[in-house]
Amino acid sequence: MTLTETQKEIVTLLIEGKTNQQIADQLCFSVDKIKKDLKVIYKYFGIKGPAETKRAVLVREIVKIEISKLMM
Repeated sequence: MTLTETQKEIVTLLIEGKTNQQIADQLCFSVDKIKKDLKVIYKYFGIKGPAETKRAVLVREIVKIEISKLMM
């Protein structure tokens, strides 16, 4: 399973601290669509809710960076 480009944008906006309404407005989607995508995003990262999103993404990126350093 991979995230769509829209879902990746949503993650970026979440990390920036945007609300669901702000994300919906910026991406020109309904809040219901954002909520639906958030469920997929949370499942993808294995997290339970918004408070864990930023941490999960940051940890995942740090791991990717460390792995890429090892492969050099």
